[in-house]
Amino acid sequence: MNTMELKIYELTSRIDAHEAANEERNKTVFNRLESIEKRLDDLNSLLTKLAVILITGMGGILITMLIRN
Repeated sequence: MNTMELKIYELTSRIDAHEAANEERNKTVFNRLESIEKRLDDLNSLLTKLAVILITGMGGILITMLIRN
């Protein structure tokens, strides 16, 4: 092998290693994003339930105040 072939081989090896590292990093990022998305969905569900409870409670208070007066 001459010097040029060795450089090409070395570059090919480095690119392959770089692609493998990026693929692993992308998998990790994707998994973390899925986890964050699930937490946001859970938070959204909780906030919706809380809003319904608060609105229902305020409505009950208003009805009670109107009935007493």
